[in-house]
Amino acid sequence: MRKSLVIISLITLFDLCSGQIYGYINVFISGPIAIVVENSQGQRAGYDPRTNTYYEEIKGFAYGPAGMGSEIPGEPGINGWDFVSSKVINKSYQDNFKLTIIGVKSGSYQISAGMTRSLNKGEDFNFEGTIDSLEAIRYEFNYSTDTTKTLYFRKYEPPSGIPTFNVKLVNSQGQLLTGGSLQYYDGGWKAAVNNGDGTFLVETERSTVSLRMSYEGGNETRQNVSIQGAVVNFKTVNSKVELHNSQNQLMPAPMGDEGSVQYYAGSWRDFGATAGGVALKELLPIQYSFRMTYAHASIDKQQNIGQDSVVVFQTEAARVELRNSGGNLIDQGTVQYYAGAWREFGTTSGGIASKELLPKQYSFRMSYAYASIDKQQDIGSDPTVVFQTVNAQAELRDSNGNLMPAPAGDQGTVQYYAGAWREFGTTTGGVASMELLPKQYSFRMSYAYASIDKQQDISSDPTVVFQTVNARVELRDSNGNLMPAPMGDQGTV
Repeated sequence: MRKSLVIISLITLFDLCSGQIYGYINVFISGPIAIVVENSQGQRAGYDPRTNTYYEEIKGFAYGPAGMGSEIPGEPGINGWDFVSSKVINKSYQDNFKLTIIGVKSGSYQISAGMTRSLNKGEDFNFEGTIDSLEAIRYEFNYSTDTTKTLYFRKYEPPSGIPTFNVKLVNSQGQLLTGGSLQYYDGGWKAAVNNGDGTFLVETERSTVSLRMSYEGGNETRQNVSIQGAVVNFKTVNSKVELHNSQNQLMPAPMGDEGSVQYYAGSWRDFGATAGGVALKELLPIQYSFRMTYAHASIDKQQNIGQDSVVVFQTEAARVELRNSGGNLIDQGTVQYYAGAWREFGTTSGGIASKELLPKQYSFRMSYAYASIDKQQDIGSDPTVVFQTVNAQAELRDSNGNLMPAPAGDQGTVQYYAGAWREFGTTTGGVASMELLPKQYSFRMSYAYASIDKQQDISSDPTVVFQTVNARVELRDSNGNLMPAPMGDQGTV
């Protein structure tokens, strides 16, 4: 259990140098709490986690971690201590204090207080209880160096005739909600008394005040609220986030197609996962940003749930088509889309693959014939993504530019590189053709037992030409004359 130490050091030891007497109060508190001390003039010292505010208004008081491993109130240090300390040198010091402990998280706490006015005279007080996150529990105590005054340290109880609460936080069904915190404006924002059951007490002499209710990260503020007589209700709404498909039907489970919902209130907070297409949460009736995450992608939407408590996200039926150079649907392509990483979309059937996705821009990847190309498209504007092949032609021409004819045995064999050398085809009438995705490839022509390679982007020019040369081998004598036949002097090449 973590410990917090409030040292209100009103030390009552005689100081030989100054001739003054000191008194001290030690208040030890263990539990997941932070501490605020307030004197009779309304000055404060300590830390309030509800507003993330440090107070140093009381002269001589300081607040901070006593454990060297912690610099955050409510978080344990090496020794697990936080403290508020003060030293008053006054022969006749006295004041009344309010001590508010605020839960940093839910748990149990203990208070052990010791007050000393002389070396052998003093009082001890002990309390224990439980506290919820951000709940405030108030105690009051006094101190005086006058030994005729009675010392007390007790849980705060409003005087007779003063109501125990005048503000409530209720849910959409009218039931009290815990976990909220309330502030009111009286010369500055001050924390109301949190009774820990969804009710709050605002102590002020003003007839009207501004109120700020905080719950689940959201804040609802009301101006010029009368708190005399009537009880003020802050009421949450049962906000509902729905995920619909392209046919406007709720996205069903258990097919793994549930959405994950967050809302923004100072930071992105968990709202919940859809079940049967719906997620629910009680929130204050104000405007939030909502984020739906589905199929690894997310989109945001702002909405004031006080005006409309149902927030709808709808997917699009994204359709990816693979068409040939004639515009006809063909198979079989494999499709992926990028959402944080490359995700499986599907394999074309009849030239088409489809998937429900949130309406936003994605990168799509089509893989066909061992090659792939990417394309970006906002499916919220156009849900049909088309990939089209080109009719790549590899030609084998002679030295005169004529296509090499068959069946004289002069056809060429063609390959292309896509991760490895792949079969393209054999020329017929000097031509081989194949539907390929429009990008750059290396092509290889094999002819007469030899081969050469050529790189070409078929999206710019789909016709890849290989041309032979008319190789001529001559046999000449020592005088440079061609060697005639039939004298037996022909050569074999």
